[in-house]
Amino acid sequence: MRAFEFERVETKRKYVAVAEQILRAIKHGVYKVGDKLPPERDLADQMGVSRNSVREALSALQVLGVVQSRTGDGTYVAKAVERLDLEAQVLSLLEASESPFAIFEARAALELGVAQLAALRATPDALRRLETALDALTQSAAARDVRAYARANLAFHLALAAATGNPVVERMMRQLWETTEQGLLNEMVADYWRSAWAQSLEDHKRILKALKARDPDGAAAAVRAHYEHAYRHFVRRKEVVVPGAGAPQTRAEEA
Repeated sequence: MRAFEFERVETKRKYVAVAEQILRAIKHGVYKVGDKLPPERDLADQMGVSRNSVREALSALQVLGVVQSRTGDGTYVAKAVERLDLEAQVLSLLEASESPFAIFEARAALELGVAQLAALRATPDALRRLETALDALTQSAAARDVRAYARANLAFHLALAAATGNPVVERMMRQLWETTEQGLLNEMVADYWRSAWAQSLEDHKRILKALKARDPDGAAAAVRAHYEHAYRHFVRRKEVVVPGAGAPQTRAEEA
């Protein structure tokens, strides 16, 4: 057993502080490439944070290539942090970003209601705009073009807000998406898309199908599933629920 004491975290940006301590442990050679990190529960207890803060830190470090999560097994060190510039780059990106999970939670919570309202009010023109965005998603997914897919994804979700026919909702959702566009979340979402083009595309199709059927409950369920699929990828669990989407945060025990 390695003699390394993780410190209790007091800062508000807890996932950043958790990631920083894990980076320091790797840099000091406590955990080398190929080594398994302690379970999330142990890390959370040692640092005095929630397991969600640990998951968020590990998810961010995985997207940045520092660690690798193996479903049902745990998290392993994937890259040494020997160079100061690498450590600085990782911490700079983490510190410059709002909590990706908090952003995701806000988008999911608000868009459930947006989808329900859009299902009741979408005009033929609004549905055509969503169809256009879906066509762009389909083409960019076929080309495996992450940047094009991101643009089409934004267009789809803004078109969904516009379909409510409520300018306040549309403006609110546009501001939310624009103000929460940041590097770390973008990297996490892009990582999900690369592993699940078909799933992401199918989720968008289901949302549009529910709108066309004038099914508000079906539209909300499709949006909830859409966010849960990505969130499962972020935390590498098969059974999770997006915080803020109307159900418990997680039902799965960690490995």
